[in-house]
Amino acid sequence: MKVHTNQNNTATLKLLIAGKLAGKGLTIHQTSLEGTTDIFTGPQVLPLLEVDENLTIFSSNAATLYLLSGLSDMGKCNEILEWEATRLQPVVSTILTSKSVPSDLKQVLNSLLLMLEGLLTKQKYVVLDKLSAGDISIWSTLYPIAFNKTLKETYLNEFTNIAKWLEELASNKAVQDALSQWDGTVEGPFGSNAALGVPQITNMVSRIGSPEEAPELSVTPEEIEAAKQNLINGVQNLPESMKSEKPPLPIKGRRNVLITSALPYVNNVPHLGNIIGCVLSADIFARYCRLCGYNTLYVCGTDEYGTATETKALEEGITPREICDKYFAIHDAVYRWFNIGFDYFGRTSTAQQTEIAQRMFLKLMDNGFVSNQSVDQLFCENCQRFLADRFVEGTCPHPGCLYDSARGDQCDKCGKLINAIELIEPRCKVCSLKPTVRSSDHLFIELGQMVTCDGDGDKYRKVIFVH
Repeated sequence: MKVHTNQNNTATLKLLIAGKLAGKGLTIHQTSLEGTTDIFTGPQVLPLLEVDENLTIFSSNAATLYLLSGLSDMGKCNEILEWEATRLQPVVSTILTSKSVPSDLKQVLNSLLLMLEGLLTKQKYVVLDKLSAGDISIWSTLYPIAFNKTLKETYLNEFTNIAKWLEELASNKAVQDALSQWDGTVEGPFGSNAALGVPQITNMVSRIGSPEEAPELSVTPEEIEAAKQNLINGVQNLPESMKSEKPPLPIKGRRNVLITSALPYVNNVPHLGNIIGCVLSADIFARYCRLCGYNTLYVCGTDEYGTATETKALEEGITPREICDKYFAIHDAVYRWFNIGFDYFGRTSTAQQTEIAQRMFLKLMDNGFVSNQSVDQLFCENCQRFLADRFVEGTCPHPGCLYDSARGDQCDKCGKLINAIELIEPRCKVCSLKPTVRSSDHLFIELGQMVTCDGDGDKYRKVIFVH
């Protein structure tokens, strides 16, 4: 089998290590992106594993799994390999190829390494107690950082379990043999046309190399004029609202399908990621169901409750109701512009929603499933209010983190959950003054049915906090 790669491409290490472990001979053929079209007409990504004249694999992680088939649990490895390819590799790539690394990128890498450190605290290898494709992939990606003295001191000093794991794999004979065959260096340079230099998702869309190799963009005068008209008259030219006066009702004897997607908060303008990650997949499934002749109802709406709405209202200097009205109209217009086919797009502040929610709560209370308990909470003397999670920030209390802008529910740096009263030097986000701790009464809903344990008649209920 042949590995087509370019100089100092650390993704090639994955294939070489996997080949050594599996006892399969691999030969390296130096090439460039321009030279791969004769080998493979698909996505131009290096390295390429040419198995035979009928099979060439362009994903380094997929090639690693292929070489280790029978030696790795593919089910358990897939999640780790996806994490490495979509999260860890792009960050490491950017750090290695950038002249200066911004602080927020350092924080992202630190968060990813904290997750890896947590895994290696519980087990010997990334995937349980067995060396796998997941270990090889992550080790190869971290190799330039782990074995470069300056980068190691900058990014890895605090991660003792990662350091131990890195050294143990480095002492493996298969890894040492692979490093000798690779003949690369941790000093770089790491070119932008290497798999390390460009996240694989980018290369699958278009071939990207040096700036000189970037394809020229051609935009016709008609496209420019259409974009101009959409910018100026886009809202006025929107089609009529998709909200139906008579949404489909269940029909006896038919296959009735109810589809809902996550309700977006009304504290910002939705962007493309919101649409792709939230409503688009449900819209596609709804269209499929309608094509199949199913009686389909696709509903969604804006979530207008919670501190996210209140904080946005304070930021813009208007009332929560005005914020809800403003952003409901924006969300509705954006989804109509993208032709998302809701049968009904509503909002959680309607009279019907309020009546249903209150009826459910009162029913729970009448049946004894609601209790009142006292909870310690931060109170701002200046604002004269208890502070919800998003109204307080401070220094993360978790050892090794100490991020100074952690929220009252979670630290964005280390990713760990936080109890607001545990924050170091907490401060109110409205007035920036230090709050005090006071007791406040909260309602709790008891969940779950009565369950008999071990036949002794003892029963229990699960309890959750109601925000």
